[in-house]
Amino acid sequence: MKVFLITSNVTIEKLLALSAQKRGDDVIVGSFEDLPDEEIKAIFIDKDEFDGEKFNNLKFIYKDVKYVLILSKKDEKIEGFDEYLYKPFLPMDVINLLEAIKNDNLVKDEIEKGDIEDELNNNEALETLDNDEAFDIENISLKKDKNEMIL
Repeated sequence: MKVFLITSNVTIEKLLALSAQKRGDDVIVGSFEDLPDEEIKAIFIDKDEFDGEKFNNLKFIYKDVKYVLILSKKDEKIEGFDEYLYKPFLPMDVINLLEAIKNDNLVKDEIEKGDIEDELNNNEALETLDNDEAFDIENISLKKDKNEMIL
């Protein structure tokens, strides 16, 4: 997964790059004026670099990415971001956030491809729910260890 980072803070740059590298992700460091041509999945913006007009232009150019604002705990959130990363942060905070972004993008990609809809249309188990047969709800139990339903 490729991530675009807008910051002038060397510490943030190094922490994000090292954390992403541990996951096998790539970080492209740039500015609002120096945008990557590559496909990216997330854009991290340091609040010290934030500019509302440039941010809106960025959102117009990159519509299908996650936006993360890096800010201090005393700063107020700015609307328009999907996630917030609070300074000081640990590498594990970045790794967890990148994993969540990747998983969300995977789900989104599957939905866009129609895989889930096709699966629902072709699922025989769902077809049995459409018939008029009643099933015995009293005998449904849950396994506590794996949360699987037993019918």
